[in-house]
Amino acid sequence: MKGTIARLPSVRALLAFDSLARLGSISQAALDLHVSAGAVSQQIRLLERHLGVPLVERSGRGVALTPLGRSYHSQVSVAFDALLRAQDKIERIRGATDITISALPSVLATWLATSLVKFRERHSAAALHLIGSEAEPAIDDEKVDFRISYGHRVRPYQHFAELFVDSVVPVGAPLLANAAALQRPADLLKLPLIAIEWDGDFTPAPSWIDWFRSVGLTPGSVPVGLTFSLSSAAIAAAVAGHGIALAQLSMVEAELEAGRLVVPFRFPLPLPEPYFIAWSPAALKKVYGPLLLSWMVAARRGRIS
Repeated sequence: MKGTIARLPSVRALLAFDSLARLGSISQAALDLHVSAGAVSQQIRLLERHLGVPLVERSGRGVALTPLGRSYHSQVSVAFDALLRAQDKIERIRGATDITISALPSVLATWLATSLVKFRERHSAAALHLIGSEAEPAIDDEKVDFRISYGHRVRPYQHFAELFVDSVVPVGAPLLANAAALQRPADLLKLPLIAIEWDGDFTPAPSWIDWFRSVGLTPGSVPVGLTFSLSSAAIAAAVAGHGIALAQLSMVEAELEAGRLVVPFRFPLPLPEPYFIAWSPAALKKVYGPLLLSWMVAARRGRIS
């Protein structure tokens, strides 16, 4: 690297040459660079000495590029354009108020949306773009800043932090739960049960059999009437009174607070893996990137376990 840098002329000389080539006169180049005409001429001479070839020749009262000078400037201008694009890119990232967040669809439809609404109440200038996707995105391609992921799916990401370990509990509409006069967990077997089975390579969430065993019961079979691949769809069915769902606490917070769902037996069973937030390094260069990361970690840790 040291040898490569030693071969290059000074940036000041290159700037003087580029300005002269673009504007066509030493006096205009001096005005462009806010230096004297003598300083421009000196930098041109230094550049020619460094390269060992003439780049500029007298033409009447002015100056013009030699054939080698024109060829050299065609490459120098490309290099300066690339540097300017790189600078513009950094400035756009630093000044950007938009943040793109990818998450699993059910996560996005439940606790994440609620948390981000609260974030924008404090930071109203932040423009949040939310993408619900089962597939893990590439967050180094500048299209996605943050990804909310679950379990081992976070492994491909270089930068991530654990958020929380969720738990499942039985939830149902108040009318259904009250009408059943539930006294003990075994009474749930008399009601239509709603199950959730995740697609893909996720570590399976606890099943109804797992939950009943966690409270000391060993039913021979569990009469599941509806099975959903999306947690949000199962929760919506429970809100509608179609049965009792074994749902994640994080995803039913709003429904429990509003009274649309109740927990007849609060015996939480933890999920086998935690949720994570992953991010691209460029996301933390944005105005609201570090604030959003701190918000997400603080908002979720300690609230659910």
